[in-house]
Amino acid sequence: RDFRRDLDIKGDKSGLSMQITQCLAEIQKWKEDRKKVQREYNEQSLLLIKQKEEEVRKFKEKLKAEEQAMKLEQQRFEKFQNEVIKGGITRIETATQKLKTTEAKVKSEAAREVIEQTLKNK
Repeated sequence: RDFRRDLDIKGDKSGLSMQITQCLAEIQKWKEDRKKVQREYNEQSLLLIKQKEEEVRKFKEKLKAEEQAMKLEQQRFEKFQNEVIKGGITRIETATQKLKTTEAKVKSEAAREVIEQTLKNK
């Protein structure tokens, strides 16, 4: 009974037929609107996904560039470190050689003094 009241039925079957046709048209319009909204949602979702994929790609490129820069900096540091070590070794070797030379001179002078003293005492 409520259904008939909602459709405003008062025994007029042509009016009922027209109201049913209008309802069917409204339902069809809703279906089309729903499809349109779903299509727009899908398009926006795809666009958002593509944007996020692009952001990820750019981030990966940036990360790779930073990694390369870090590797290069590590190589530079290792080269510098090796040069410092080699320089230190060279300085140690030079100092050792000077020490040996000085030691030899001191021994030579001491021996000479001992010989001179021995000759003076005879």
